[in-house]
Amino acid sequence: MVVTAVLLFVCATMHIVTDLVRALLAFYTYRTAPGGPAAYLSDIRRVTHVLKSAVYITETCISDALVV
Repeated sequence: MVVTAVLLFVCATMHIVTDLVRALLAFYTYRTAPGGPAAYLSDIRRVTHVLKSAVYITETCISDALVV
């Protein structure tokens, strides 16, 4: 149970950090790019988007395994 809690904490922290990095990149680095932040955030080919999705799927699998 403790291992699961630690894994979920690590995954949740990674998720928040990834979202923060995406927001910083979108609103500071790509603010003058064509399409602006909306274009950056909607591009699903970016590494940050893939990482965020992978962390979310991992969180869901760990949580579901705990329930079962």
